[in-house]
Amino acid sequence: VTEVALPVSFGKTVTLEGAPSEKYSAGGPASLTDGIHGSKKFADGRWLGFEGNDAAATIDLGKKTAIRSVTLGHLVNTGSWIFEPVEIAVETSGDGKKYAVALTKKFNAALWKQADGIREFSDVFPEVNARYVKVTVKNRGICPETHPGKGGKAWIFLDEISVE
Repeated sequence: VTEVALPVSFGKTVTLEGAPSEKYSAGGPASLTDGIHGSKKFADGRWLGFEGNDAAATIDLGKKTAIRSVTLGHLVNTGSWIFEPVEIAVETSGDGKKYAVALTKKFNAALWKQADGIREFSDVFPEVNARYVKVTVKNRGICPETHPGKGGKAWIFLDEISVE
């Protein structure tokens, strides 16, 4: 007997507010809830990459569900201009029209010199009943002044979003 615990978001419909880069579009929005994680090799076809832009993904859980945590996978590879987000916000809604902020996490943009690797942002919030979960990931926009690509467009790369 094998037991598998899947997040309530597994396989659910995802819509994006803005399109990822054509070169880094993975399997489209569905790749954010398919359970298949990208590797450190960002050209593996599993990552959604956003060049200079923020990313916003809304997951339709299909029905109101009690939820209390969100996990988001993102990549850091500053040599390839892929940075940690500067902010991650999670909002919930019962009807897809009116959203309430469940959590917001800001990152120190000045601390951009990090080791390359896959990162997971995970946080909990007071339990809510929601059908829709919107995750907004803010991009720094341009590479910092002390980066070799200063002034060029910064990237954010996203993968799995798990809602529990």
